Amino acid sequence: MAGSCGPGPGLCRGMSLGGGLRDTLSLSWVVGSNTFLALVIALAAAVAALSKRRPLLAALSLLLMPIAAVALPTLAVIASTYSGCQVNEDGIGDCMLWGAKMGMSFHEAAVASSALYDTVPYSFALALMVGALGFVFFRPKEA
Repeated sequence: MAGSCGPGPGLCRGMSLGGGLRDTLSLSWVVGSNTFLALVIALAAAVAALSKRRPLLAALSLLLMPIAAVALPTLAVIASTYSGCQVNEDGIGDCMLWGAKMGMSFHEAAVASSALYDTVPYSFALALMVGALGFVFFRPKEA
């Protein structure tokens, strides 16, 4: 949309920009749909925050990063759908966006809610545990 091109099957100013979005969405669905991978990445960020003595940042990274890994690609799909493109759980139909076929990268957004249901309980429990341990053992040093 930055190039003043609305969502649709046509090219954007003569360029096929849809392939970049399709590949980016495919990569983001690998992380977002794999609960274990999303939590491992968030846990690595939390450990980095704890090493800098930032327990609140550690807890928030564990809480928000796995949710954002599913929510942001879903919002990207919602923002780029148009009237001729139907996103469904069965993967029926093929949307074309800016000159490229989206394939299953758009249809994955229809089942994103199940990925959230898988991730949120673990994310919340880990964030609560790391936040409590962080405030006990990793408080910022007082000057």
